[in-house]
Amino acid sequence: MEKLEFEANLAAVKERKILLLRVALSTLFVLLVTSMWIDKAHPHDGVRTVFKTVSLIGYPMVVFVCITAVQRMSRRLGLHCPHCDRSLSGPVGRKVLASDTCCHCGNRLF
Repeated sequence: MEKLEFEANLAAVKERKILLLRVALSTLFVLLVTSMWIDKAHPHDGVRTVFKTVSLIGYPMVVFVCITAVQRMSRRLGLHCPHCDRSLSGPVGRKVLASDTCCHCGNRLF
């Protein structure tokens, strides 16, 4: 992979991370607002308990799906070291671009 292609793939993964972070935070905001509304609108304990239970199970699943999607995209775009198979996206990516070597194993990439 060329250095310019690596840089473009790094930017694409960063954009996807930002998008999925927005999705996760928006979902959390909706859950919190809905929880406050349910507390006022439905004083019955059963409705609140079911909603909070579903929220506590569902939100971690949303976060897990977002993290998995970013990791799969990173691997698909070749942002893993071919020698040690560790991720080169995120803050490590800028170090890789500056030094042309893997920060984990030290082997040349470009």
